[in-house]
Amino acid sequence: MLDYYGSIRKCETEIKREILGYFRACNEHGVYQPWPMGSTSQPFFDDEIVWECYETLKRESKVYEYSVSGWGVFGYSNTIDALKHRVPEAQQAYNQTLLEAKQRLAFMQAMQSYEHAPCRDIVDKIGS
Repeated sequence: MLDYYGSIRKCETEIKREILGYFRACNEHGVYQPWPMGSTSQPFFDDEIVWECYETLKRESKVYEYSVSGWGVFGYSNTIDALKHRVPEAQQAYNQTLLEAKQRLAFMQAMQSYEHAPCRDIVDKIGS
């Protein structure tokens, strides 16, 4: 959305920096909580997931091209509001997939040490 002055568009790198900066300071519920200066804590939301959700909004035509002032007045808050619903769900799905993959890997490693288990056929069916 370009405003009256309309000639200065908000560049994608600045948009990315602002959105990622917001979600780096959010907790697992998507609530903004600025971190204390010098904090070395890992952000709860992964940058790639946040940006993928933003790209999805763009593909769905729910995010528009903004001027610098239009981004400050409308775009930033509307985009953040839309992402607040998507990012926690996407992060939770990613975490669940990662957990399941780790569990499968741990199971496979454990089964390598039980080659002569008495019920190997049952264990193999559970693993598959």
